[in-house]
Amino acid sequence: MCSVAWTESSAGCEIRFNRDEQWTRPPSLDPKKETAHPVTGLCARDPLGGGTWLFANECGSVAAVMNAYPIAHPTVKAGSASRGELPLFASLHRTAGEIAAAAERHDWTVYHPCHLLIWGGGELRLYSWDGSSLEHRYEESRGFLTTSSFRPRQVMAARMARYEILKERDLSTILDDQIAEVPAEAIYMSRDDAGTVSQSHVLIDATTVSLTVRRRGGERLTVSCPRRA
Repeated sequence: MCSVAWTESSAGCEIRFNRDEQWTRPPSLDPKKETAHPVTGLCARDPLGGGTWLFANECGSVAAVMNAYPIAHPTVKAGSASRGELPLFASLHRTAGEIAAAAERHDWTVYHPCHLLIWGGGELRLYSWDGSSLEHRYEESRGFLTTSSFRPRQVMAARMARYEILKERDLSTILDDQIAEVPAEAIYMSRDDAGTVSQSHVLIDATTVSLTVRRRGGERLTVSCPRRA
């Protein structure tokens, strides 16, 4: 249950990510710079699974995960691994190509359905796992992706329709949008049991990588690191 909008060029990128969760789920830990990896980067950790929804590394590559909700849910073996470990490929590999190669070698059968998004080098690589097969495609340098566990076809269609109206606007306007026939269909989502709990903003230019997490209550936390070639 998340939405992401992005714009990317060979020089850098901007990504805005709405993290949608159950209200009962504990809030994420504060974002921080993590150096105990082969590749330094920025992320906020989930206190339950220990993983993250997004990792931006010092080389200007970003990996993020979104849950997927295929119409027919394949059987996934018990003891499935946390999908929150997938963005950490960006803590092990420098470039988008290297991250993608690692993803293609990986055993996906331990995960419930999800999307892995990899930005870098002016393009987005999207891996979609439905529980039985892995699909890979390239997306445009500017775009939008959304998922929902609640009435997925209806909700995703409503959000995509709003994106088509807003797509020439700045990314913050798109991800802050609450216009919908019912609150569950809004890009900035709210339901009785769940909603957009935080927004992540990644900004990468020629010299700096930064990550800002804004929690629903308004608290804003920013971490950054120099960009390395």
